[in-house]
Amino acid sequence: MQIVWRQRFYTILGTAPNSCTSSATATLITLPLPTVTATGTLICKNEPFNLLATGAILYNWAGPNNYTALVIDPADCVST
Repeated sequence: MQIVWRQRFYTILGTAPNSCTSSATATLITLPLPTVTATGTLICKNEPFNLLATGAILYNWAGPNNYTALVIDPADCVST
């Protein structure tokens, strides 16, 4: 899988109350959004299904009845 990222350059200019100015340049690199898919042709209420997510290191699922699941490492799913 090839990771495509974008690099942007920004310049910040500041002026003090005494009219002195200064500037700084920052480079921001953004990675693409993760891909999330639900498998199966039909997802029914109260029936299990699988979610598949790739491209990130932290996932936070939310569902009905205040269900949440935080996944930091795919082998270590914490459900609350």
